[in-house]
Amino acid sequence: MENKSNIEKIDLSCPKCKGTMEFNEEENELTCPFCRHKIILQKGESIEELIEKERKLGYARVEGEKLAEEKAEKRKKNKKIRNILIAICVFGVLLTIAGIYKSIVTKMIIKEIGDPFEYVQVNCNGVDGKGTLEIKIDDKMKNIMEYKASKEKELSNGEKITLTAKSSEYDFVKKEKVIEVQGLSTYLTSFDELTDEMKEFIHKQSYDFLKNKITNGITFYGELQEIKQYKMYLHTDGNTNNVLYDVYSAKIKAKDDIVYDKYVIAGYRNVILTNKENDLLRYEKLNDVGKIIYAGDPKGFMAKGYSGNMTGFYNINELEEYLRNNENVNMKLITE
Repeated sequence: MENKSNIEKIDLSCPKCKGTMEFNEEENELTCPFCRHKIILQKGESIEELIEKERKLGYARVEGEKLAEEKAEKRKKNKKIRNILIAICVFGVLLTIAGIYKSIVTKMIIKEIGDPFEYVQVNCNGVDGKGTLEIKIDDKMKNIMEYKASKEKELSNGEKITLTAKSSEYDFVKKEKVIEVQGLSTYLTSFDELTDEMKEFIHKQSYDFLKNKITNGITFYGELQEIKQYKMYLHTDGNTNNVLYDVYSAKIKAKDDIVYDKYVIAGYRNVILTNKENDLLRYEKLNDVGKIIYAGDPKGFMAKGYSGNMTGFYNINELEEYLRNNENVNMKLITE
């Protein structure tokens, strides 16, 4: 059995398990009581020299392991950076290939269509003299082509507009196209511009409007026997100002069976011909035109044959004189 008096603990960590080693003087060796690792003292070597040597070896080992770990971490980091750079390069190559492919396909498309104006639609909107231009590009060409008009506002029917096709990548043999402005709504300047369908529309509007104005007036006590279209008048400056007068003769019967013939007018201000299906014309304002007239004795409700008052005229001469004198002097009065 080992003599414990010949064994002492040495301040040296076991290189394997880090336990405190013990020195056996008889065996001349260091032993770890935990993992039984042994270090034999060489001939002529003192215990102090052995400890110092082991310490240096341990330090070298630790530093070596640390250096190895640092190198491994550096290699790992470099590898990660290299992989990222490779991925970036691959992505860049793919983008380049995609760009080249797109370029080739785009060139093929442009070459195939030949005329870039086949893929753009130009619409003219608004009123003649104040029209606007709307440019619509085919969806599949929006990112390829750009179109610009020489003028887009204050357009008039018959005006010539130059449309230019442009691309940041491609050139075309045909770059420009001349377009004539058409389809803008126009202000009414002549009765010749009114179609039968337009006249029918106006007369229907006028009839309903005037009938309602006469019969629903709070000062009207008679009976509207007849309201009949008589004639139309047009006040116009030949440009953007006009008033269309739709004149009707009205037969009004008083409570004493006396019948009066009067003239009433539906006035349409700033009439615009839209030239569109189901949208024949438009106007800014519709109102009854004239002065206050009486159906019967104007003395009042109890007078014989009195049936109230309304807006209109007693006769056609009075009506025409009113129209001549109550509009802008620069406007011309035209009779249908």
